[in-house]
Amino acid sequence: VPLDEERRWYRYHHLFSELLRERLRQTQPEQVSTLHIRASEWFESHDLIDEAIHHAIAAGDSVRAAEIVERHRDNQLTEDRWYILDRWLAMIPADVKQKRLILLLTEAWIAYCRLRTERIPAILERVDSVLPDQGAEPSVIGEVSFFRGSYKY
Repeated sequence: VPLDEERRWYRYHHLFSELLRERLRQTQPEQVSTLHIRASEWFESHDLIDEAIHHAIAAGDSVRAAEIVERHRDNQLTEDRWYILDRWLAMIPADVKQKRLILLLTEAWIAYCRLRTERIPAILERVDSVLPDQGAEPSVIGEVSFFRGSYKY
């Protein structure tokens, strides 16, 4: 199915697409993750963040997926699109989320926006365990202080 004649983009039938993916996995398995990483980079450069995260995860690079979310979270928060951040975080493995300060603070923002403030103390405990290891910029310290103060209020 032609999607864009000018750029020569086409969508193949899903069964044919799966056949091509399977052929690649059988003949050149080492290329699969490389192609997913390249696709992730391309999608991110074109502001298609869902797809960029998906391909990073498919490549087995959950750290890259986490970094993508971290790079684009402020734009989503500014636009009050916390629900998109929630969808992105759902794609990241739990063990990666628990080790990354910005992702933990993103979870806190989502809880705050959903009016689920009872979840914030547990998130702040995890933040405290990660904070000494990663250090923090003043803006991050400000976010942590905001959540502590907001919860106490």
